[in-house]
Amino acid sequence: MRMFELRKNGARAQGIVFDDGTVALRWNTSYPSTVLHAGMHAVELTYGKAHIDWVDNDAAREHARLLDRINSLEADVEKVTRERDIKSTALDLVTTDQQLWYEDVMAKAEAIVDQSYNEAAPDA
Repeated sequence: MRMFELRKNGARAQGIVFDDGTVALRWNTSYPSTVLHAGMHAVELTYGKAHIDWVDNDAAREHARLLDRINSLEADVEKVTRERDIKSTALDLVTTDQQLWYEDVMAKAEAIVDQSYNEAAPDA
């Protein structure tokens, strides 16, 4: 696989020649588009006198490695965010459970106080 940049009449496209010879061009214009060609011969026939700069393969590999690293970091961030959301939800549930427990204890205590008061009060 080889990468290149094609320039014609001020427009710029990034290109990739795949191992089977197929070429993909991504035009970076105000209306971006992607075009597939059967090979570089088709690109030259289609665009005529266009300037082509081949990208150094080492730079292309480093670029691909960095993109993979970015994707990996984004996946890590998504995982941490999900874990944080789960912990936050669990904390909310614990807080709710504690609140329900507190209300239950207070209701029982109030019932005991009412019962004690009723037992101690003289009948009228």
